[in-house]
Amino acid sequence: MDRRHKRNEDLARFILSRSSLYLHRINKAVSETAARYRLQEIAQAIFASLQQYPILALAVAIAIFTFTLPFLVFIFFTMTTAVMAFTGFVLIEGALIMAASVMLRAAVLRTKN
Repeated sequence: MDRRHKRNEDLARFILSRSSLYLHRINKAVSETAARYRLQEIAQAIFASLQQYPILALAVAIAIFTFTLPFLVFIFFTMTTAVMAFTGFVLIEGALIMAASVMLRAAVLRTKN
């Protein structure tokens, strides 16, 4: 039992180290891209101008919300459909397994008599 526990711990450590390595690489690539294209300076200039003009900031916020709403609705329906399909699959499989076990039990009891 102790050996199995150790293998599971080693596997968890390996997965965690690999995932943290990939996250570090992704973070480094994003940081390099942001530095190359000076995205932080551009964002600071945009935010400074939006602070001067609150009506423009409201218009930008409404535009961002308007553009992201269909995407969010699509993601919601996609995830809901996936969950419903998986739940339906589990229920149908459970019903089939239960029906098959009842029929097998009936066949075994019938042949005993």
